[in-house]
Amino acid sequence: MTKSETVEAENVGERTFFAAVDDVVTQACIARVAEGFGWPADWVSEGGLEAAIQALDAGMTPSILIVDVSSSADPEADLQRLAELCDTDVRVLALGSENDIGLYRDLMALGVSDYLVKPVTAEVIQAALAHMMAPSEEDGGEARESRVTAILGARGGAGTSTVATAMAWLMAHQFDRKTVLFDLDLNFGTSALMLDLEPGKGLSEALANPNRVDELFVARGLVRESENLMLLSAEESIGSGCNIDIDAVMRLTNMLCATFDEVVMDVPRHALLADARILANADRIVVVSDPSLAGLRDTRQILKAAREYAPEARIVTVLAQAGRLKDAEVSKADFEAAIDTVIDFTIPYDPKSVALATALASSVPEAAPKGLAAKSLIDMTRNIGEFVEPEAESQSLLRFLKKG
Repeated sequence: MTKSETVEAENVGERTFFAAVDDVVTQACIARVAEGFGWPADWVSEGGLEAAIQALDAGMTPSILIVDVSSSADPEADLQRLAELCDTDVRVLALGSENDIGLYRDLMALGVSDYLVKPVTAEVIQAALAHMMAPSEEDGGEARESRVTAILGARGGAGTSTVATAMAWLMAHQFDRKTVLFDLDLNFGTSALMLDLEPGKGLSEALANPNRVDELFVARGLVRESENLMLLSAEESIGSGCNIDIDAVMRLTNMLCATFDEVVMDVPRHALLADARILANADRIVVVSDPSLAGLRDTRQILKAAREYAPEARIVTVLAQAGRLKDAEVSKADFEAAIDTVIDFTIPYDPKSVALATALASSVPEAAPKGLAAKSLIDMTRNIGEFVEPEAESQSLLRFLKKG
């Protein structure tokens, strides 16, 4: 076989990667990324979707395929033609010029792994390819048993963010779970303040546009509190508004689940009012209220929404700051009768612990681990997460070995 025949055979045979792109700028960008992964630059071809169809029709079998649909009059139909030529395990990254969530959904339904709107940078392409090559459960990779916990406050001032921050901190530090605290209150969120951190950049822009949500954004937007705890939050001005696209939230949450064991979402009431589907991918929903009459009324409404939009989720009701209002409080029995469900946990009013946590810019369990509030928060987090503390688990194993 001559050298030219060998090259031709390689061009249509089995390979890891192939890209077919319309414009030269994007071709050059992808070629640089390909070389970074150890792939030849000439595996990036011109011609877009039609060139990809011709290459696969000639017998090419790449594992990863980048295809440009910009020049296609009907991307869905053309990608369907492409899908008929692809092996079932081929992962496809589509590029296009149309920023349309409807098109994005349609392409995902066809089995496309991701869709990026041009112009694209080398960093974005690199992050997308890295995600596509990550081992999945089907590939024999270890499945991450991630859980999403959405925490909602029935009333402002009930202590919802205090509970969310405490739970995330406990999951990371006491129960040794890799955790991210996702604060969806883009204007008035306090998670960063409570943990003495600076909010990351770009969260509000990403949540307004699903195509802005990618692995590169996640990597840049996260702020590290410790080895096990990361924060994703913003601090936007009132004039910037609060545009949250539900598809962007879903996509970002799914990406976080691919990296973290626990995703704790601090969900403000205005986000729930804008689109209650924000609860749809939660495994657990924690509704926090003070024992007031207004809190009772609003808890009832939120529980109804939670059951409707997340029917499979475990719903937990929490009375916080119990004892603060004294004689003005609704009794636990009356509260339960009115909402037609039990109160799962009660967190006592503990102003000393909260004041100390504020002064130290830390979570309540970290600042005052022996306080009444911390004890309740620890028990609640252990129960909700079904956690066994590493120390207790080790001691149980040691006792078992001694008995043997």
